[in-house]
Amino acid sequence: LNDGNIYLTTSMDCTAKLWSRTERLPLVSFEERSDYILNCDWSPSHPALFATVDLGGHLDIWNLIMNSEVPTASTILNNEASPNCCKFEKKGSHIAVGDDSGRTRIFAINDKIALARGEEWTVFEQQLRQLKDAAVREQKTDSLMRDFAFSDI
Repeated sequence: LNDGNIYLTTSMDCTAKLWSRTERLPLVSFEERSDYILNCDWSPSHPALFATVDLGGHLDIWNLIMNSEVPTASTILNNEASPNCCKFEKKGSHIAVGDDSGRTRIFAINDKIALARGEEWTVFEQQLRQLKDAAVREQKTDSLMRDFAFSDI
């Protein structure tokens, strides 16, 4: 993703979050897993594609244009050590996953998932604007709710 104002975080609260530097709250929280999400990486070839790895051994590929609720592709890494990092190669067609034992595995990503079609850049920019607008509305609602109080009559 080329927008320096948008970034992803992972957390011990079992979520990954999409943030904008201009908003106080996350734009989206990805809560599909019940294990600590240890790392994430944006695809260099697709604006809406990112990967996460979690303590349960999942490698998830997310496409925010297709679905922000569940991963587009997922696999369980069957080995003794937990994955703790992931990194797309520069063309975006492969992803490296490292684990606690020092092992690195390389996975190929189908071009239908890995490569953005021309319109997907525009679609994702529009989607980001909508997410930012929703975040602003939510902040205003939160502010109003903090000012609201019940009283006995």
